[in-house]
Amino acid sequence: MKTIFIGLFLLSTYSAHAEIKTKEQADNFLNGYCIGLVNEIEKAVGKQKQQAAQQDWKKFMETGSWIVGIADVYNKLCK
Repeated sequence: MKTIFIGLFLLSTYSAHAEIKTKEQADNFLNGYCIGLVNEIEKAVGKQKQQAAQQDWKKFMETGSWIVGIADVYNKLCK
């Protein structure tokens, strides 16, 4: 569910200003979208480090699931 939310959020963020009409525009959009996904993964990994330091393993695993979901979207769209 979170993966769907992040996808829709990022999609709406990147597409709010223009309509894509060319392959070059589509590539530029997708590149920005993929960078956004990587940034979210990076933030989540930082969060996991804090959770591990606090030994909050439940939240650590939840964040891990979030990372897996984002990575799945990245793998499907950004290769």
